[in-house]
Amino acid sequence: MKEWLNGSNIFEDGTCVNHNRIHPDYMQCIAYLLGAPNTFALAGMPTPEAAFFNDIIVYGALVEHKFSSPPHAKPGGTMYVRSPDGNFTADIYYPQGDDWGTGLRMHFAALDSIMSLFTKYGQKYHSEEWQKQHVKKVLEMQNRFPDRHTFEKDEFKSSWNEEWVASWSTFNYLTRWVAHNFKIVTTNESYATF
Repeated sequence: MKEWLNGSNIFEDGTCVNHNRIHPDYMQCIAYLLGAPNTFALAGMPTPEAAFFNDIIVYGALVEHKFSSPPHAKPGGTMYVRSPDGNFTADIYYPQGDDWGTGLRMHFAALDSIMSLFTKYGQKYHSEEWQKQHVKKVLEMQNRFPDRHTFEKDEFKSSWNEEWVASWSTFNYLTRWVAHNFKIVTTNESYATF
């Protein structure tokens, strides 16, 4: 792999570069790994502890890493945004802008649920409160339209934007259902010995 890979797009501080920018949407993709208990619990198997590798680093970067402006976009601050009085909001700060659109929230809600329900860091990062804010924002967006679609034309530049919301809503629901109905067990044993 070293012959065709020119390095990594994630840094030691947990930030990730994709589309030539620091990209919160792609940092959120750690949910695909951290959501492993959904599959393993349904299969009646323990989740490999490796599934939680660097969870605190990437999620911590979303919640706590502060970006100065300049050089980053105004107003600066953390990607998960609190109000001036410290309250949780659904706002997401994109330090270098975004090419898809900055209206996406459901994937963050799913990651928040995973952190809250499957990891030991959910309480530290107030993941459940962030999840509530992100879901509330999606519902507010959907309530703007009689047919309850989510996005205005330029809020998410994708031909599959509503399917994307449905997919992450399902992921979020599954995470919460699994956490409620199963005891999540982890293991360091080899996969071959399960």
